[in-house]
Amino acid sequence: MPNDVTPQRVRPLPVVRQVFPVIVALVVCTLLAAGCTPSSPPSPSPGKVKKAGLNSHRRVKGFVITYKLGTAMAAGDVSAAQTALPRVEGGAQLSVTRPMPPQGMYVQVNSPSLGRAALERVMNDIARDKRVQVVEPVFDRPASRTPGALPTDYPNDPEYKKEQWNLTNKDVGIRVRGAWEQGALGRGVTIAVIDSGYAKHTDLPDEEKEGTPRKVLKGITIITGKDRASDGSIEDKGTTGDGAQDPGDWAHEDLCGQGFPKKDRDSSWHGTNVMGIAAASTNNGKWVAGTAPEATILPIRISGPCEWKDEDLLEALFWLRGTQIKGLTDIEERPKVVNISLGGQKKCPPSIKNAFDSLHDEGITVIIGAGNGFEGKAQEVKDRYPANCSENPIIVGASDEKGNYWELSSYGTGLDVLAPGVDVYSLSNTGKTKANKENGAKETGTSFAAPHVAGIAALLYSKYPNLTPSQVKEVIKTGARKPLQGNCRSAPAHCGSGVVDANKALKGAGEILGGRRREATKK
Repeated sequence: MPNDVTPQRVRPLPVVRQVFPVIVALVVCTLLAAGCTPSSPPSPSPGKVKKAGLNSHRRVKGFVITYKLGTAMAAGDVSAAQTALPRVEGGAQLSVTRPMPPQGMYVQVNSPSLGRAALERVMNDIARDKRVQVVEPVFDRPASRTPGALPTDYPNDPEYKKEQWNLTNKDVGIRVRGAWEQGALGRGVTIAVIDSGYAKHTDLPDEEKEGTPRKVLKGITIITGKDRASDGSIEDKGTTGDGAQDPGDWAHEDLCGQGFPKKDRDSSWHGTNVMGIAAASTNNGKWVAGTAPEATILPIRISGPCEWKDEDLLEALFWLRGTQIKGLTDIEERPKVVNISLGGQKKCPPSIKNAFDSLHDEGITVIIGAGNGFEGKAQEVKDRYPANCSENPIIVGASDEKGNYWELSSYGTGLDVLAPGVDVYSLSNTGKTKANKENGAKETGTSFAAPHVAGIAALLYSKYPNLTPSQVKEVIKTGARKPLQGNCRSAPAHCGSGVVDANKALKGAGEILGGRRREATKK
């Protein structure tokens, strides 16, 4: 189940649902054919609005409007383009500053205070002009904070110093403060979390309010097996649609058939915990700090009361690549990082491997928990799915508060690094079935090690956006703590490159992009 202390149950691979667009046959009728007459031209349709990246952490400084051929604006008439712009609420002004060949205009937004909802309304108003083909936002480059010492009270989250040894302990934690002081906070980077969704929580705001930026994007749910509806009832046909709130994954004995689960089980709030570790709202005086304080989270819910299926994971990976899927809106913000804290015991289907490799080729870093032991015994990574799928993702095992590897953490070839995964405190909920009150909880497993590394990857991309996934993996591995600590000294196969060190990873990335490491290698 998704609490990752016991192994995941993964059903046999069913036939993957069709996720590719249906090919529509076009019947061409020539004017010479008998009985064929030309149809009247269709009336112009409104323009398309591109919303990718339109979130509260990135300031929109303008728009690029592409006009349809044959219009004065497409021909470069700035005056006509300015006249066609709609009036904006709240005193903000839109100014056409220059043509954008071949058929566009750049429009400057003269107000930094417009929120996401207002910006969407402006873009929709522009697109209603039937002379418009596409309107899309232009962003300021994501700004990191100025490098240097942080205030002593940063972050001011009450559990940071009290419970979060994983972030604060310089000997066995991930040394993230040093990365923050290098100016990397994750701003402008989205982390997709493929898991059980999330419960409403103060540290995971999914709406933009005054003084509170949105942390969690809308997300989706793809569950083809039995699933919980919002009222707690069971939907035998599953759920596919927008939104990723977790209705609770509790299950009574044998709910899913074949004797699973073996006994009644409470809701785990697994995805909520994972998201908190990766990027909880930070320095807001509440709950916990996240590894990447200013990163945004894109939740994808594929795990429910009967666990998860291969085709649901595959469809989620396709959606992340931008594939249009029936019943789902197009992806709002393509991530740079994907965290998968789910696992089972089986061989990897080739389709999943190919999907991971495609994300890597498109510049997206995938992080996967190595997997937990089966029947009280640790297993090799090669036997843990999906950690065994591809060499491109970063595979993460679990370490404890003494720097030891966790005894049930998967090991061997394919294990890249360790991160804290024993008694890790993060966000949760008091509900044993449906969500009740928000709270925090300690969890154990490789599920909770992986999001530390997802957060570090987000820090790297926010500071150095031109890094490739291979470089991100390299600097995380080479920056891991040396020499190996605790029981890793006598069992290095259980520890990969060691416990991750965010500070060293950031410094390593600077060396790569600055060329110093390449020069040292030549010498």
